[in-house]
Amino acid sequence: MYYFFIWALLTTSAHASGSLYVTISLFWEGSDIKQHNLDALQKLRSNFPQLKINHFISPVYFLDPEQRNSNLNKFRSALKEQDQVGLLLSPQKPITDKAGILLRNAPSFWGQTEKFCDSECGASVPLTVYSSSDIEKIFDASIGATSNLGISFSKSFATSGWQYSKAIAEVAAKKGFKYDWSAIPPSRIVRRLHNFPIYNWTKDTWSQFEKSNQPRRIKTTLSPMIVIPQSGGVVDYNTSQELLSFYKETLAQVQTSGTIYNLAVHQETCATFLPRIIDAMNKIFSDSKEKGTSLTFDWSSYRNTINPN
Repeated sequence: MYYFFIWALLTTSAHASGSLYVTISLFWEGSDIKQHNLDALQKLRSNFPQLKINHFISPVYFLDPEQRNSNLNKFRSALKEQDQVGLLLSPQKPITDKAGILLRNAPSFWGQTEKFCDSECGASVPLTVYSSSDIEKIFDASIGATSNLGISFSKSFATSGWQYSKAIAEVAAKKGFKYDWSAIPPSRIVRRLHNFPIYNWTKDTWSQFEKSNQPRRIKTTLSPMIVIPQSGGVVDYNTSQELLSFYKETLAQVQTSGTIYNLAVHQETCATFLPRIIDAMNKIFSDSKEKGTSLTFDWSSYRNTINPN
């Protein structure tokens, strides 16, 4: 399962109707990279060439010697100038093997113990069930697998399944990370996922983002961590009209300090949901034009507005 997010920073002044920061964060979660999904990504870029992408890549792609170079070339083909690359953390079997720790196959996001899985074993198990020492080993194994790719990594990371714990934050800060993109307002997934444990875990962790979708600073022993919520919803779970309503909800919360609009999409279903993504983006661009909202597309310009220290 891979995702990407479209998210935005909005600021206002007494004499402006607003400015909107827009980017895409593309999550690669370790499953096979299909050409039709790469083609869909290129079509999205063609439709909206101003968009820049934050890639969050699973190290699983680079642990199999027979697949490493092929996966790296496919990943590089999706990188463009001014894109950013972050790390995706998930306790999948190739990672736990490299970390030298015991793989857990339960509890699962979906309520059943994982069975009959291969390299994706562990992908639906929350990172939070591992001990602090094992979480650190997972971070180390993930960083090690991506350290010699010839790609510059940012100080951003995310966990699969919107997972968070103090132990994860402490280890992330220790490893030099500044930005955690794992949060989501639970209302974005309740309609489709309310029958699964992943919804209750998300509700218990991230309900504070229902009142405000702005990034939040959390304390760690070493340095603060900026948590960036996925306030725009998930394209697999929300209609384009719902995605637009989340955008308008964000516009209504505009403050001078900025607000995030963040739309999540599974990259492995990028081709399937491309029409919905394009429709939602067209609606957002049309609304911004009607309201006179200024759009900008550079992650660095946003990052510089939120000093993590």
